[in-house]
Amino acid sequence: MKIRPGTGCLAVAALVWCSGAFASENDLKTAEERFRIVVERLGRVSTEESLRALRGVLALDENHVRAHVEIARLHISKNTPLARSNAEKFLRRAIRLDPENGENQALLGDLMWTQGFLSNAKRQYEQVLARDPRNARAAFGLGVYYVKDFMKYWNMIDMEGDSHSVMLEWRHFAREYRELAIRNLEQSIQYDPGFKDAYYQLGLVYMEDMRSAPAAAGRALVSVANSLLKAYPADKDALLFVGLGYHTGGYAEKAWDFYVRALDSMDLEERSIIESLETVADDEERVRVAEADSQTQEAGGAWMDTSERDRFWRRQDPLLLTERNERRMEHYRRVAYANLRFGKPRQGIAGWQTEMGRVYIKYGEPLSRNVTRPEVEVAQRGIAVQLHTELWAYEGFSFRFRNWNGLDGWHFDVSSMVFPYGEWVLDRTPQRFVDPFRDLKYSMPYQAAAFRDAGRLRLEVAYAIAKARLRMSEMGAVDLQDGLFVFDGAWNEVSRAVYETRRLTDAGEDSLRGRYLLSKSTLMVDPGDYHLIAEVQDIGTRSIGTFRDTFALATADSLPAMSDLLVATGIEMDDPFPERREDLRVALNPLHTYYRSESMYIYFEVYNLTRDDFGRTKYEMTYRIGQPEATEVVPGRFEAVAMAEPPGKVHLRIGAVREDGPVEYQVRYIPAERDRVSRMFRKFVSETGETAVTVRYEGNRADDFTYLQIELDRVPSGVHALSVELKDLNGGGQGDERRVLFRVIE
Repeated sequence: MKIRPGTGCLAVAALVWCSGAFASENDLKTAEERFRIVVERLGRVSTEESLRALRGVLALDENHVRAHVEIARLHISKNTPLARSNAEKFLRRAIRLDPENGENQALLGDLMWTQGFLSNAKRQYEQVLARDPRNARAAFGLGVYYVKDFMKYWNMIDMEGDSHSVMLEWRHFAREYRELAIRNLEQSIQYDPGFKDAYYQLGLVYMEDMRSAPAAAGRALVSVANSLLKAYPADKDALLFVGLGYHTGGYAEKAWDFYVRALDSMDLEERSIIESLETVADDEERVRVAEADSQTQEAGGAWMDTSERDRFWRRQDPLLLTERNERRMEHYRRVAYANLRFGKPRQGIAGWQTEMGRVYIKYGEPLSRNVTRPEVEVAQRGIAVQLHTELWAYEGFSFRFRNWNGLDGWHFDVSSMVFPYGEWVLDRTPQRFVDPFRDLKYSMPYQAAAFRDAGRLRLEVAYAIAKARLRMSEMGAVDLQDGLFVFDGAWNEVSRAVYETRRLTDAGEDSLRGRYLLSKSTLMVDPGDYHLIAEVQDIGTRSIGTFRDTFALATADSLPAMSDLLVATGIEMDDPFPERREDLRVALNPLHTYYRSESMYIYFEVYNLTRDDFGRTKYEMTYRIGQPEATEVVPGRFEAVAMAEPPGKVHLRIGAVREDGPVEYQVRYIPAERDRVSRMFRKFVSETGETAVTVRYEGNRADDFTYLQIELDRVPSGVHALSVELKDLNGGGQGDERRVLFRVIE
């Protein structure tokens, strides 16, 4: 192709285009040549430029069928009433010129759909298939029509009768439309294995059917997803859909792998949509993540490189024993589903941009969906209109949507005086995530006590694993994963220890503690705020024992201070005057439970005691047993409790209060022989029934440890609180206090 001198145009890839117009007819002599160049430029220039160029093609050949069709497509993409009218004019002209072209006939059906003439679109698809049974586009269009009806009737209910006491369901219609949708969509894939949208719609049908037949629907969905992947082995949308299929079918590990592959295949903008926390995070979290993103970009990093986003998901991970984050994976599933279910491809609107999509991403699957049928009734007092609405109900809140155009125009219903405005609820209700392991989880009784150790902190942790939740061999062997995880206040990982089938001893020899295995660990950490999490999963039963706690651990200043209280069933020593913690054998009691015939042992440490001029220390320890606050008592601290149990089902009696007033606690305290006790006196507080015993100690150590034996034979059954208060007599009475709950049983 030659370019005349002086035209000022550039030749790029054999393409000639000058100031939005073609070169002269001498260069482009035929309409077909012009059309070929226009097609090559589609999507790279504006819609108006392409329309002008295509009209130039028709100026050369008014019967150019494909030019009419492309003009129709461009008008359809503009998505305005006038543009759709123009599209119909050009498309019908193309059909008159080439009446045997099934693709153009199917495109007319698509146009009718966008115009809102769904019944006309259905008839058009049927006519195309009558002439061309292998037309994939028409089979797809007909399948989508039946998908719409299936979705419409699946959750629809009507209340009939004078008092609206009779509920009618429409699922028998939904099942019929479901079969028609599957048949047509499978035909579309059969005739065109590369027709991606047909896979998505077919998968959507199976996903909606998960609640009634989860196993069969899951297998069907995975089959569809794998077929899509064969057609598009490296396509990010195909990978995401396969992940969605495995996730819905219950194959979590495979789903996670495909989600990661899909994310790795996305560009930065696409991944930012999937990873966005805009919907699920609260205001403070969004600000924190946005600041981290900004700092990363200023440093030359990518938007997704911030660890703040990872920390956001980490603190919501329901099971740290797995390498995947189930909460983050659920977010990917919700976004993928929202785009598939609520997107409007013909309007260029992604599912996550719609109001239904935003609600689904933040709260997940509703507990129920109720759809009302649009009706118009003529009554004596006028015309009664029943709107086409959909109600999504969650725990304690709900959303009501209204279909404003009879197609896919679902928005928050602002006409209802009964249901609050959806945007208001969305803004004020925190995100919702249902732990997928909740039915397998039970609380593990535990204790965690922190002690100062050479400028750092020694954290002694013990927890009791219920044997009833485990599959044990005749020899007492178990097959389990035992994990202890420590994160700092910002959820950066500090320590992670996972043991595979390590040998554990019984928590005790009596009938209560013999029902538990004891797991214990000692960790060294720096001062600061920490999140402590333990998880134990039995491989046989899949049961999961767990606890989560937050600690503020400090070694600040030089004021007198105490460690936490370590409760035990016994403390033994080889020397009656031990010098170090290692000289003691402490039988830890994470159950915090004792028989009345037993003694309770307490180990703790004191720090920064003031020495007098002779290097001596003098301090008082006050021990008090009384009634705890009701809010302090958590059943899972004293026994294994199923996490899925309704709150309040497990009840523990607090303290010992009689109808005629408080009961005096008759408690005998036995200090350690190693300590020099100069005085011991007792005080009874009548208002609360508490018994306070103060012991005065003398020594020569600024940092010291002590332990105490408490006889419980006169303590009533129930949950009690032990408070220990330190007062440094050489330091002006400054001190510290610690508190722990325990339970007494018969």
